[in-house]
Amino acid sequence: MTDLLYGWDSASQRFRDLSTGRFISERSVRDFVDNIADAASQQLGDLAARYRTGQITMTIWQAESRAVIKSSQIASALAAYGGRGQMTPARWGVVGQQIRTQYAYLTRFADDVLSGRQRLNGRMDARARMYGQASRTLYENIRRRESAASGQQFERNIRHAVESCGQCVNQSSLGWQPIGTLVPVGQRSCRSSCRCTLAYSRTMVMDSEAA
Repeated sequence: MTDLLYGWDSASQRFRDLSTGRFISERSVRDFVDNIADAASQQLGDLAARYRTGQITMTIWQAESRAVIKSSQIASALAAYGGRGQMTPARWGVVGQQIRTQYAYLTRFADDVLSGRQRLNGRMDARARMYGQASRTLYENIRRRESAASGQQFERNIRHAVESCGQCVNQSSLGWQPIGTLVPVGQRSCRSSCRCTLAYSRTMVMDSEAA
């Protein structure tokens, strides 16, 4: 979300359109985050393909992949926290730690390529694309933590994928639960490919009210 166009309302934990004063829908913010993740996935898959076909070196592949990972993680974190104006040293520390974690995964990936454990085929591209989806997981995890800190008491899982893993279906069937109860997005069977979101409320809400 661009700080020049949107402002952050701390009380509601939502963005406002600065030109109209209206809240930005959760769906619009989520679409923004999805676009970040999907674009990063495409870039990382393309970089892997370029490496395995000899168009770029291992050094370039790793450096450019790290750049994509860093930019996508930061963009998703800013969307979750409410923009750069809401960032603190502690929050930047959270983001930095997550980026370092992803870099470590990428290093392990490169080691697998060099050792032959990861074959140079389409599966390498698919594995690379998974790293782009991690920015969506970061967004959901930050949003959950910030919602709890702002006084939200309950959460429920909302499925958005056409097909969901059994664990996501189960989490949705539980309805509203005390915040922190549900399995975090990104830690389920579908891992980083999860398209679920968590909704939050200060009070227990009936499903008909939340629709």
